[in-house]
Amino acid sequence: MLSYFKEGKFLLVLLISFLLLGLSALLVIYNKDYLFRLAGIKAQENVLYDSRGDKTGRALYYADTGISYREFAGVGVYKLDKNTQITNESGDVLLSVSENNIIDYIIGSFVEWEGIGNSKDRYLVLEDKLQTRDAQGEVTVFPKIRIGFAAENINDIDIYGTALGVEDLSLTIPKPQNTERVKIYPISLIGKLTENQLSKLIIKGDTLGVTVKIDTKNNTNLKDANGNLIASWVVIRRFKPADSLLKEAGIKITK
Repeated sequence: MLSYFKEGKFLLVLLISFLLLGLSALLVIYNKDYLFRLAGIKAQENVLYDSRGDKTGRALYYADTGISYREFAGVGVYKLDKNTQITNESGDVLLSVSENNIIDYIIGSFVEWEGIGNSKDRYLVLEDKLQTRDAQGEVTVFPKIRIGFAAENINDIDIYGTALGVEDLSLTIPKPQNTERVKIYPISLIGKLTENQLSKLIIKGDTLGVTVKIDTKNNTNLKDANGNLIASWVVIRRFKPADSLLKEAGIKITK
C-alpha cells in the first residue's frame, strides 16, 4: 500500500513538473510574440534568426519587408548602390559612386575580439548564423573590422574613436508617414566604456550593425595599415533599450 502511494506521489510530482515546463515554454513564446508585435515584426515573416530564450532582441536578424524603416535589416556585407552620392551639410558632393564596390555597412553575429599588436584597438570578428550562400554557393565571409578604442573622436589615419549605438526595436516608424529611420540612440565612444560594461553590452552571438569609413578622396573604403576596414559605428539592438542597458551595464541613454 505504501509503495503504491509513493509511486503515485512520484508520478504526480513528475506530471506537475512537465506541466510547469510546458507553461514556462508557452510564457517565453508569448513574451517573444508580444515583443515582436510591439516592434512591428511578424515572427513568421520578418524574423530571419532568433536566439532561443532571448527576450532582449540582442541576437535577432530581421528582414526588410518594406513596411517600416529599419536601419540594419538582413545579414551580410552591404555595398553602396551605384550612382549613390554622398554630400556634406552644405550639399557639396563628396563622393559619387560609379561602381558597386564600396562597403557601406555589415551585419553579423559577434564571435570575438582580436587584439592588434602595440595598439588598444581591436579587430571585430563576425559570422553569419544563417550560413547564407551567394550565387556561387559560397558562404558569406566577413572581413575583419578595426574598432577604434580612442577615448575621443580624432579624424586621423592612425587614431580611431568608434562610436557605439543601440537600435530601438520597440520603435516602429511606418514608411508612408515618416521619412526618418528607426531611432538609433548613441551610447558612447567604445574607448570610454569600461571592460566590464563592454563585456555586458556585446556578448558572443549578438547581432551587430557596423558602418565602415569611406575614403571619399579615393572613392574607396578607408583601411588601416593591415588592409582591414575601419568602423565608424557599431550598433547593438534591443527591445526597450533604455531598460535593457540600464540593467545590463548601468548605462542611461538619452531619448
